[in-house]
Amino acid sequence: MALSPHPLPNWSTGPLQSRTLYAGTEDKGIFQSNNSGADWWEINEGLTLVSSIRESGKEHNVESIVIDRNDPSKIFIGTEDSGIFTRTSWNPAWQKRPGWELRSRGLAATEIEDVVIALHPPGTAQMPGDEPYDLYAGCDGGGVYRSKDGGRDWQAIHNPTLPELSVQSLLVPPDNIQTIYVGLAAHGVYKSTNGGAHWYYSNTGMDGYQAQRLVRHLNNSSILYAAAEREEDFITLQGTRYWQNVWPNQKIGVFRSVNGGQSWQPWWPSHISEDVQTLVICQQGYVTTLYAGLDGSPRVFKTTDDNSGRQCWTEVGCNTGWNTNTYGALPYKRQDGTEQSVNALTVHPWNASVVYAGIESHGIYRSLDGGATWERIDTHNFIKPGQSLPGNVRTITLQPQELKFDGNNTNILYATTEDGGIYRTLNALNADKRYVTWEPMSTELIQDDVQRIDIYPTRYGPTRYGQGRTIYVGTDGGGVFRCDF
Repeated sequence: MALSPHPLPNWSTGPLQSRTLYAGTEDKGIFQSNNSGADWWEINEGLTLVSSIRESGKEHNVESIVIDRNDPSKIFIGTEDSGIFTRTSWNPAWQKRPGWELRSRGLAATEIEDVVIALHPPGTAQMPGDEPYDLYAGCDGGGVYRSKDGGRDWQAIHNPTLPELSVQSLLVPPDNIQTIYVGLAAHGVYKSTNGGAHWYYSNTGMDGYQAQRLVRHLNNSSILYAAAEREEDFITLQGTRYWQNVWPNQKIGVFRSVNGGQSWQPWWPSHISEDVQTLVICQQGYVTTLYAGLDGSPRVFKTTDDNSGRQCWTEVGCNTGWNTNTYGALPYKRQDGTEQSVNALTVHPWNASVVYAGIESHGIYRSLDGGATWERIDTHNFIKPGQSLPGNVRTITLQPQELKFDGNNTNILYATTEDGGIYRTLNALNADKRYVTWEPMSTELIQDDVQRIDIYPTRYGPTRYGQGRTIYVGTDGGGVFRCDF
């Protein structure tokens, strides 16, 4: 059932009781009259909303009212920014329907670069209302924030020991959630070992680089990897109007640390001149496999880490055509200046042969053989045959596993897009790409430019898609949103 917007106040009449009226107000919630408006009383039990304008947590902004014609005892209301609520005559308290909720109270900035869920160790004591995890958000120009109650309230954990507030990436190791790594736009990597109370410089060996993405070795928390980008600094030549790049042809795409970020070493082929946009890792037995996607070029590289310190990056899915696509390869690099960065990569949690790539202007590609061959999987049976995902893909994420070898969840893939919202497929591993079908997940999300996503397997029990989930997304200018389903 769709809710249609109406000017405030919103009026609705019970279809079987013409004397019964409902009125939605701007900041006082919803009222009911049983005598054609002669008397009114408030019916806001269970209605807890958040105003995106005042952020007081006490506003009750009701924008639309719908009464079910087949069951007049059931009423639906649409709110300003807290989704849809419903109530019945036998259960007068309003119940929140599944949908997206704004969770940004306390955030000083709404351009979210990263969102991270850090699970509490078993047995951790919790305050009433707290979730069994900490939620972190890194903001562009706003610093680092933590929430213990699922994003209802945020507290800043940056202070003068963190030299800037433009955050690019976050990493919280699951075995020690008091340790936080943050990649900054101009000062590299900083680290806190006490939950953000104090920050330490952790960028030795990586000076002049941004950490676009930080990942850790899955069996050794001391080994870290950083997808790096060097800012191009220019100086003017004395007595001329010309400028010269300070760092010509000195780009290192990936750095590696073996001591928890105390120092970093280059871990990238010297002949590759592009920056690395994204980096993912897979632990398969004793073999650690990493994939790296380039910035400005639709190219993916792969290596294994055997703890020897040697890197052996090789390009996978290379397109050998000129202004044309080679069958089974990633798209060619166009010559017209179109951006074609590998914005997103994700790899199967225990099978390094299964990897997905989100490429700007080209959609989502899948490889089932470790990158040797690729096929596009977002162009078939989406809403209607032949229609691809709208907007450029920003991130792609596999649904987390309830059990280590839960094969069903590895079929579920989420994609976030620039100005196109969030989409999901429940059959990402279907052998026939024509049957990899997608559905929109953000029809109620008021901000469509989604930059980051993290997913928590919730305690809400089974749904028609299996175990319940909580999704958090960070948007470009809209803050953090949450959805339970």
